[in-house]
Amino acid sequence: MNVLDVPYFLRDLVVLALMNGGITVLYRSKEQLYRALGFPEFKRSIQSLFIAFTLVAVAQVFGVISRTDVLLKYHPTLTAIRSVILVIGALLFFAAVFLLYLPFAKGTFKVIKIATEVSGEIKHSAYGGDRNLCYSVFKEYVHRIPGMAITRLPPKVLREQLGLEKIPVLWLSKVSDEGAVHPTRLPYLQHIIGQFLMESDLDKVVLLDGIEYLMLENDRKAVLKFITNLRDMAELYRGLLIVPYDRESLDPKDVAFLESELRNVEELQGSS
Repeated sequence: MNVLDVPYFLRDLVVLALMNGGITVLYRSKEQLYRALGFPEFKRSIQSLFIAFTLVAVAQVFGVISRTDVLLKYHPTLTAIRSVILVIGALLFFAAVFLLYLPFAKGTFKVIKIATEVSGEIKHSAYGGDRNLCYSVFKEYVHRIPGMAITRLPPKVLREQLGLEKIPVLWLSKVSDEGAVHPTRLPYLQHIIGQFLMESDLDKVVLLDGIEYLMLENDRKAVLKFITNLRDMAELYRGLLIVPYDRESLDPKDVAFLESELRNVEELQGSS
């Protein structure tokens, strides 16, 4: 096989690879998307996108072939078919965007933020202290308000230890696992926790366990800044951030900083 037009051949290969990536992502996540986007128009939008990506991928296969001497005598036919497929694909992309817009235009879909009134019983802030006490307080709160946990323990172990089933748990680990987050991804962790705190106007509780491990894998100042950022978000967005730590495992300067930035978790005992 000889390539007749190298730049266009490479272009079509790249577009083909991108289309295949889009097809793979949509196929793997379609069930989650269907659940998250319950309106029929949204489902049809996803289906239109999937078909559009598939058609463009097929068109790019024809494009790649037409840049070589394979089936040379059929090149004009392949080019004509490719053009028709690309037009159909473009129409489907437009249809997908239109179907996303349609529920809003018709007024049949509205985003209503879930909210409750602030009771004043919960002092939104960050709290730290003894690990067992933090676990106990978190367990009490998470039975009455939404919660999530970030921990060094595997999710199954933490849930068994605290008697929990439903709450989302992120595992601080370098292993390749669906629920694992690499300990050096502090910005990503901050984004995930911030998103959880901001998504609804409700009281929420977050367990941030594994500070010692984070300091081992990151610059200690970056970890301390990470904690103060999360404390500020907790105070702004009706959150309780609970940070267990072992005084004996940390530098005395870090312990002093944590004690100055975090309220004592004992304040939450009895109020939960």
